[in-house]
Amino acid sequence: MGKALMNVIMKLVTSAINIVLIPINALLSPLFPDSLTNAISNFTNLLNNIGGAIAWFGNLLPPTFKELLLLALGITISYYTIAWSYSLIVKIYNVIQKIKFW
Repeated sequence: MGKALMNVIMKLVTSAINIVLIPINALLSPLFPDSLTNAISNFTNLLNNIGGAIAWFGNLLPPTFKELLLLALGITISYYTIAWSYSLIVKIYNVIQKIKFW
């Protein structure tokens, strides 16, 4: 009974706040631009422009060079991923050795 009464009171308070704030929001909303949406649109356009420039430059390169470049990048990323993983595994192993579960 108490929980239901609290829910009714909270709904009434929420409705009262909405009745007061919705007209104010409707009046003030057109005055301010949606800067977050504009910022996201600008950032998306920037990424599209950068991607278009990279694609244009990539079309200038011969296919063999592109494949070699991808191979070199793949090997480099693999090397650093393996080195980072090995370092992390060694650190975890050293911590486990210091704890000495066995």
